[in-house]
Amino acid sequence: MDYEFRYTYTEIGMRDSTAQHRYRVLNPDNLQFGNRPIIIGISGNGATKNKDANGFTKIIQTYLDLMFKTKDGKNALDYVDIMGIKYASRSEQGGNGYITKNFANQLTDAMIKLLTDQNGKLLSLDQACQNFSRLTFFTYCQGNFSLNDIIDLLNEKLLDLGYTTDEITAINNASMEVSFAALNPVDNIIPSVRILSINDPVVFSDLDYLVATDPKIKNLNGIALHQDQPGYLYGKPRAGATAPSIQIISSNLLNAYSGFHVVYNDHNINCLSFNQDWKLKPCEIHGKNLVSLNAQCAAELMALSLCAAVQHSLDNLTAPSYQPNRHWHQLPAELQYNIDSYAPVKLAFPTTNFTGLKRQNTKEK
Repeated sequence: MDYEFRYTYTEIGMRDSTAQHRYRVLNPDNLQFGNRPIIIGISGNGATKNKDANGFTKIIQTYLDLMFKTKDGKNALDYVDIMGIKYASRSEQGGNGYITKNFANQLTDAMIKLLTDQNGKLLSLDQACQNFSRLTFFTYCQGNFSLNDIIDLLNEKLLDLGYTTDEITAINNASMEVSFAALNPVDNIIPSVRILSINDPVVFSDLDYLVATDPKIKNLNGIALHQDQPGYLYGKPRAGATAPSIQIISSNLLNAYSGFHVVYNDHNINCLSFNQDWKLKPCEIHGKNLVSLNAQCAAELMALSLCAAVQHSLDNLTAPSYQPNRHWHQLPAELQYNIDSYAPVKLAFPTTNFTGLKRQNTKEK
């Protein structure tokens, strides 16, 4: 298949160091998940080209360098399959991408193969959870909504196959989603770690309740954690939140610049991207290359969360029985430890950036 997009199709590809552009487009009619951890990246709805999906998988790979990159040249692709989804679009110009019904069926059918035997019979719940734990989802913006739709469809199929509602919830809870700027404030079907900024112009209104009710968030000037048990999301009762969630809330990711952000703002995932040396890429804002320590900390927390999900997959590949997801009980302490490793002033707004340039006291016009 062509690396470039055909706008009427949703496609899926895999990060592959031997392929052109280090990305290989897969045949969704014969999609299979191997016996290794798998991360499926679902980006925002502007990802309507395969190069967009590839770029998203590259971001994922650099996060996993924290866990897998070694001096002898090993990297995440030696241990993990990293896949990316390219949206279909209603025009050749792209934008407003969506996942077609046909592709959603193809993807969920591949997931069902993990949960049934060769004859299509149901696996034991323990084995089904072990198999489904291979899957981790990394989403951005609209990708969070898209994942919810995919899992809804999967669950309908599992119910038709004979799994009970409680068994389906248990299977869902064997996976994990790490999301930046999640667009769905109502549903949370997969245990999630959500990274959000109060200063994000797209999702800020979703956090109004937390800002009003959670003392840690109300006067936040840095980064704080919030946890929700099933039945709640962002502190509100939500029937569609059947899985627990951890929210990493930032007051201002781009805390190295006080002026008006044009190209970059707190909704832009590129401000949380690492380079090949696992250093945060600077943001060029009004001619200044700035690295914001708040964004750096948030990116590290995102990487830690992804690595925890992959470790959960690896543990279950060799365990004699299903090992429960440690997402809720152990991960928050690890995330908080990383937050605490930064002096509060480094995560606060305003601050001074790495280059020593002083922040402006007034916004540019």
